[in-house]
Amino acid sequence: MIQVSIGGPENIELSEKVMTYVNFSMITPTDSNARSTDQYTQLLLKGKVVPSVASADGEPTVALDRWAAVTDDKADAYRPVTAKVVESGVVLREYKLPCAYVVNYKVDYSDTEGNGLFTLQVRQKKDKTKDTTVEGGFGI
Repeated sequence: MIQVSIGGPENIELSEKVMTYVNFSMITPTDSNARSTDQYTQLLLKGKVVPSVASADGEPTVALDRWAAVTDDKADAYRPVTAKVVESGVVLREYKLPCAYVVNYKVDYSDTEGNGLFTLQVRQKKDKTKDTTVEGGFGI
């Protein structure tokens, strides 16, 4: 099960009913001959736009659309993002990017499926890479 939480002016909670995929990457430039300080961390998140999981506040992924549209001159372009991967009551991994921004965001809809699929790519602000945390192996 995957759960994602995004802070900011409106907290975005994406449950296991929405989330289908998470990928964490620590990326170093390919032209580097040694471990570089010029690196960044990112999360690639995928999930479903499913009206049946809507809360009283509305369908939760619509807030992703709003966040993706925020320009870098606004403070809320940078938000804390936490992604948890849980299996049998154990948090296998918990990734925390405390100052992440949207790199790419897309939503695809199909008239045959009825639901949308979203892909959200976020990166930790480069000067905050050292603040990224990866933990795991503890109970929920």
